[in-house]
Amino acid sequence: MIPEEGLHATVQGIHDAIDDSQLDKLRATLRDELAGIDPFQVQLGLVWPGVTAVTVAVYPEDGTAELNGCVRTAMGKVPGITLRAPELRFWAYSSLAYVLAELRILAQ
Repeated sequence: MIPEEGLHATVQGIHDAIDDSQLDKLRATLRDELAGIDPFQVQLGLVWPGVTAVTVAVYPEDGTAELNGCVRTAMGKVPGITLRAPELRFWAYSSLAYVLAELRILAQ
């Protein structure tokens, strides 16, 4: 289980290592890109138990998709950060639990 203080909604992953200067640049760029987004309420939806994690959908899809677009735009402005192709239909999610530790124990 993920502890309460670790719960978050994933709106975009960074799939490669980045250094401190890239992280600083990304923070500054994110502030600029996100400044125009109005706050919105989120609701947790369907639970998806998977092979390695239990996740829950985060709605509204249009609000989280706009957020994702701004984050991707900011990431694209930082040299050295490579974005994967965008999803055809974006959905944000929150991970509730990971099962990797349990799988490692079973494999031993």
